[in-house]
Amino acid sequence: MFNSLDDKDVLVFDIREDSLDFKLAKDFKLYEFKSSDGYPIVIVHRLLPNLAQAVRDFLGHGYSPNSAYRSPVHNFNIGGSPKSMHVRGMAIDVPIESREEKQKLIAWARENKVGGIGVYDTFVHLDLGPQREWDG
Repeated sequence: MFNSLDDKDVLVFDIREDSLDFKLAKDFKLYEFKSSDGYPIVIVHRLLPNLAQAVRDFLGHGYSPNSAYRSPVHNFNIGGSPKSMHVRGMAIDVPIESREEKQKLIAWARENKVGGIGVYDTFVHLDLGPQREWDG
């Protein structure tokens, strides 16, 4: 359900011209998906806001992704994979409040055929790539 490697389905925003308050989904705005290094371009795959919203609805509380789009320079500087789905605007890192919430989100992601599921101490990485799982 939430996997697509089609780069033709990306939206490109120039935050020098486009409003950071642009609504991408019911509860998400563009500023929540921008690279934290201040890079003026934001790339978002058209399915990513839907995934973020579905996660919010499932969790039953608000959150802002720890990371969504990453500029190539920021991704390099933090030691991200050169093939990171974040650079393609196809990934979010969801902050997790408890071990129980983490387990529930992982089960939900599997059930909904989310592409990549990366499990870390304080967040779960979800992406639109091929189905695979790893521990960070």
